[in-house]
Amino acid sequence: MSLRTGRMLLLVAGASAGLAALMYGPDVLNAWRFMRALDHQSDLVSSDRARELALSCRQCHGGNGISASELYPSLAGQPAGYIAAQLDAFASGRRKAPHMEPLARDLSPVERNLIDGYYAGLAAPAPQSTGAANSRASAQLDSCRACHGKQLRGASSPMIAPRLAGQARGYLIRQLDAFKTGARADPTGTMAAVARGLDPDQVHAIAEALTGL
Repeated sequence: MSLRTGRMLLLVAGASAGLAALMYGPDVLNAWRFMRALDHQSDLVSSDRARELALSCRQCHGGNGISASELYPSLAGQPAGYIAAQLDAFASGRRKAPHMEPLARDLSPVERNLIDGYYAGLAAPAPQSTGAANSRASAQLDSCRACHGKQLRGASSPMIAPRLAGQARGYLIRQLDAFKTGARADPTGTMAAVARGLDPDQVHAIAEALTGL
C-alpha cells in the first residue's frame, strides 16, 4: 500500500469516527450520565440502609458511634473492615458475647459490610483524658504501633487492627484482662502474649494513655 493510499484511509477513518461521534455521541453521553445517576442512587440507598441497620447498635454504642458507657466500645472511626470482621466472628461463635452473637447472626454478610462502612465514615471519639502516661506505658504503646498504626488509629493492612486511640479506659482494661485470661482471643495469638506480659499497673497506665490520643 502506498503512502498516499494510507493517508486516504486514515482520512476516511477519521471522518467516519467524527460522523459516528456526531450521530451517537449524545446517546453515549446520556447513557453514561444515566449509569452515574444509577450509581449515585445505589449509594444513597446503601447509605440509608446502613443508617437503618445501625439503629440497633445505638443503645450500647451511642447514636454517633461514640459510647457513653465504658462497658461498650466506641465504633466510630474504626478502620474499614474491622467491624465487619468482628461481626463475622460473633456470627460464627469465634468471638463470644451473649448479646452480640444473635445480633450478628441475624445480619447478612452484605449488611455487616454496610454497618462497617457506616461506622468507618463517622468521626472518631475525641480524647477523654490528658493521656498522661508513665515511661512503662509509653514503651508498651510503641510496641502496639506495629499492628494498630503509628497513631494507634487502627489499620486495614497488612492486617486488620482496631483503633485504640480515644477508646474508653474501662473498656480497654477489660479487653486487656480478657486477652490475658484467655476469655478473648485473636487469630494470631499476639494479644494474649502481649497481655500476659503486663502487670495491673501497666494495664491501667496503657489504658489511660490511649484514652488521651
